[in-house]
Amino acid sequence: MKARSIIPLLSLGMLLNGCLMAGNYQSARTLEPRESSFGMTFSLNEISISGHRYTVPNVIPELAYHVGVAKNWEVGGRVALGSLGFEMDTKYRFLHQGGLHLAVAPAVAYQAFFDIRGVSVRLPVILSYDFNDIVGINAAVLGGFSGFDASDSNNDNDDDYIGYYDGPTIFYGASFGPELRGSVFFARPAIEFVRYQTNLGSDDNSGWRPFNSINFLVHFGWVFGREKQQLDRIENKLDKALEEK
Repeated sequence: MKARSIIPLLSLGMLLNGCLMAGNYQSARTLEPRESSFGMTFSLNEISISGHRYTVPNVIPELAYHVGVAKNWEVGGRVALGSLGFEMDTKYRFLHQGGLHLAVAPAVAYQAFFDIRGVSVRLPVILSYDFNDIVGINAAVLGGFSGFDASDSNNDNDDDYIGYYDGPTIFYGASFGPELRGSVFFARPAIEFVRYQTNLGSDDNSGWRPFNSINFLVHFGWVFGREKQQLDRIENKLDKALEEK
């Protein structure tokens, strides 16, 4: 990609408050049935293209909502208002032993802005470890694929930055961060590295060159329904105690 094409491309990214949706913001823990959670994600992207670095903040938070539907299983999604993106996901925890949790969280997302539209899928494998009831860590590896359509643009024109969104993309990366949580509130700061490759196999090299993204994010969330379940457990214990008497 020529340098004069990179500048308008990144200007569009700033207009979209980051364009790319934040990466993995979840832990491997799952909500209990009838519990739900609401969260907000703020992020800052450091994008590196052809030796140039650009900082792209996402000042409009992404909003997420999830519901526990069965033991070790939850469903939900998020809305990225800044980049006009919507994502649906599900998470299944396949291992829980002591403070160790392992889960997969496949997701499908759709983004659209003027001439740009596209669908992406990703599959994070998440590890969480609880040091105690307050402090833990989250780590994940992820891979995915996206296809953006910019059919209204002229790909032969170097000044037409929209055309560089047109084509298949694969991406892969990893994230890591601590977690602080209470009974109903949690905070998850994290750093994530992602490698992108667009228009693989293009003979005329008209697509993007590979580029990297380092994403600094923090996710804040609240859990609902936990207090009622605690009251139900206390009530059941009292009922059993009265029956024994």
